[in-house]
Amino acid sequence: MTDTVAASQAEAKSALNERIIRLYTLFVSLFFLIAAPIAVIYTKEWDFFDNLRHILTSPSKLITDYFALGGLGSTLFNTAVCGLFANAVIYVCKVHANATTLAGYMLIVAHGFYGLNFLNMWPPFVGVLLYCAVMKKKVSANIHVAFFAPALAPFVSEVLFRYSVGNYDPNVARINWIGLTIAVVCGIAVGFIVLPLLPGTTAMHRGYNLYKAGLAIGLLGIFVYAFMYNTLGIDAPPATPIDNPEYFALPYAYRGFMNVFFLVFFAANLIAGIILRKGRVREYKDLIKCTGYGTDFFDKFGMPLCIINIAVYGLLIVAYLNIVFILPEIFPALPRGVGFTGPTVGVVFAALTFAADGQHPRNVLPIAVGYLA
Repeated sequence: MTDTVAASQAEAKSALNERIIRLYTLFVSLFFLIAAPIAVIYTKEWDFFDNLRHILTSPSKLITDYFALGGLGSTLFNTAVCGLFANAVIYVCKVHANATTLAGYMLIVAHGFYGLNFLNMWPPFVGVLLYCAVMKKKVSANIHVAFFAPALAPFVSEVLFRYSVGNYDPNVARINWIGLTIAVVCGIAVGFIVLPLLPGTTAMHRGYNLYKAGLAIGLLGIFVYAFMYNTLGIDAPPATPIDNPEYFALPYAYRGFMNVFFLVFFAANLIAGIILRKGRVREYKDLIKCTGYGTDFFDKFGMPLCIINIAVYGLLIVAYLNIVFILPEIFPALPRGVGFTGPTVGVVFAALTFAADGQHPRNVLPIAVGYLA
């Protein structure tokens, strides 16, 4: 009887954590969506749709700053739509949401600031689903991999808007049927390969790299890029040309807006976590004492404490970035930081990817200090 009650309680706790992840990821997407029109008013970038077109039709080679390319509001809207797509997939596929689901979602919204958009993300995503269909694997159990696969989405835009048509013109989006076919077919093929690559790359790092799919996708990207250019003897493309004098005139990009954005976002996370924990937050000390190796914070501590970890960790990351950006003002001999650009804002969310599966301020601090040194 005791075992049955314990099993029932564990099942109820797991179901509650799943619901919290579903609602939490939806909250993040809606936060971006609400922030988008506020950003347009703040920056007075009224050519919203034209800016959005620039984001969708650029080659998006990493690291393409979507803030510079399309403005603040359009970038936030792009990220919101990509996030809402992920939310829809989680609900439609009836995914048993866990720490890796959250990790995949966070990477989608992170990349939405510098290379991923709701046009180029589809082929790699579909490739993973196709692999599951061919190999008769459960789609719901591999959705997190489908969320990781669009990390190679810039490859789709590169083929579609530059590789197949020659020189890229930022004012005119040129495509042809050959380029469209190659982009879709090769994008799906890239996604098809990701899942079988994971076991081998995981064995390479022995679990000491939390970004498990990152190594697999990174290696695949190296081979794709080498084949497209080096093997075929084609000159590698330059960075995407961006003409945005108003943006580049800002001393630290959108520092004021993004600091307020992050302060409100992480404060909301902290309040929500404390409410869900009913004020009992002492266990957070136990969480940050974990090494993070092979530790699933979601299963061990529950999603509410993971949300608190996201809040604390996120606020510290933003503080860290501000320090890095402000230090050159105090010590002019230091090189000046770039400020809150699309990539640096996206990296904040990328850093939170495994906040429910091994990352916390204590085990990241030595690495951050090493970077400063």
